[in-house]
Amino acid sequence: MMDNERRADLGLMAVKPPARETNVWNVEAAETTITDVLAYIAHLCDRCGLDPTETFDSGLRSYEGDFEDGPRAAHTLSHIGSFAEQT
Repeated sequence: MMDNERRADLGLMAVKPPARETNVWNVEAAETTITDVLAYIAHLCDRCGLDPTETFDSGLRSYEGDFEDGPRAAHTLSHIGSFAEQT
């Protein structure tokens, strides 16, 4: 079943490969790691002829709609420490 915990797992799976390749996974706070990967996605939006702001806004609307499936994913990771320290 697709619920918000599973969506959080998928988000981590999307962030991990590029973050490890650029080493932010090991040395940066989780917040910076996610921000960096979002910037990479913005560059991909450029390549696809998409406006990154509009694309991210659309993604946030989809995220908000996911709450029909249940509560937010449990807060089990810190935005302060690196993912390497926490996973």
